[in-house]
Amino acid sequence: MMDGKARYAVLLALLGAAAAYSPAARAADALYEFEIPNSPEINAIYRLNTATGEINFCYWAKVEGTTIGKTVCDPAGENAGPQKPGVYGVKRSPFKTETGVYRVDKIAGKVWLCFQDTSSGSNKTVCAAQQP
Repeated sequence: MMDGKARYAVLLALLGAAAAYSPAARAADALYEFEIPNSPEINAIYRLNTATGEINFCYWAKVEGTTIGKTVCDPAGENAGPQKPGVYGVKRSPFKTETGVYRVDKIAGKVWLCFQDTSSGSNKTVCAAQQP
């Protein structure tokens, strides 16, 4: 039989373990998933924060005067920024020429098509609005 102090210690340990797996703790951990678009015509990768749902289109860019270049990640634009805390994933499209990916909310079952938007003159990652 456990005394009061032992039960208190076990309770604290259980609460600490539960807090470590909460959505807030996952957001602080900033776990990422990466997905390459299916198109053979594009040299890019998507980066998804699995806790916040923020997604960014990343690609290699040449730096004038160097042979190395750099990796650039576009800022999150419309519907691509942080979402409600949850568990998010990223899946590529099965279409061979598709340059976008699908962001999925594994808890709510929502799906967004996300892609690089260059139409405004400044590259941003955007996602289609979620339908009710």
